[in-house]
Amino acid sequence: MRDAARDLQGLRTAAREFFEEGYAYPEANRVLAQTAPEHRSEARKSLLPTRTLPDGYYTWIAHLIWLEHILEITHVPLAAVEVEGLVTLKRERNVFQANHPPCPHCGMPNEAHALVCRECAAVLSGQ
Repeated sequence: MRDAARDLQGLRTAAREFFEEGYAYPEANRVLAQTAPEHRSEARKSLLPTRTLPDGYYTWIAHLIWLEHILEITHVPLAAVEVEGLVTLKRERNVFQANHPPCPHCGMPNEAHALVCRECAAVLSGQ
């Protein structure tokens, strides 16, 4: 059994998948709202990226994101695995943001090569 908190390669993968899942979520929600209730489960599976690791990895990523928010308002002692996890999370977020720059109009992340924002349809010239 792997320890998600100590498996840095696994955490990188989980963070990447977590961010990609968040990126896909708004469009998936729009499609699911138009999908008949009896077909939503199947549609959700086809619209959202597949997770490749056990749930514990994604739970740890969620904990690290929560911890980032806590550290914005107060100081708490951290375990070494939390520090390493936060560094890994930050690196993967930086990669994600470089590949999905925000729209200057609405802030929604887009593909780096996009010409039009997927949320507000603003022209993304200059990206």
